[in-house]
Amino acid sequence: MRKVIQGTCLAIIVSLAWILCARGQVITVTSPAYRADVHGTTVIRVNAPGFKGPLEAKSWMPGGEFGADSLIASVNLNTEGQGSFSFPADRYPHGPITVRIHGTRSGDGS
Repeated sequence: MRKVIQGTCLAIIVSLAWILCARGQVITVTSPAYRADVHGTTVIRVNAPGFKGPLEAKSWMPGGEFGADSLIASVNLNTEGQGSFSFPADRYPHGPITVRIHGTRSGDGS
């Protein structure tokens, strides 16, 4: 399952396949809406009940010989498991971008 966020110059694919999902505990992106335009700095809101913070949001950044993984944000969660982070869309290449969000489950530390 994928969430597609599109912009005039940028399309971001938040791949839910890479998001930790076990025993009904999942990290979901609650905004922006599916197929929303994304440019400049965009606030991405997540819901991750059953996880302890902070979550990490990462993406590949071009540069050097092969590029490198970049940490977009460390996402603190409130007591309901909700959090948000700013995504600097214009710093990433035009076209599909995968943003990976991962964290540690509260119940078993996985």
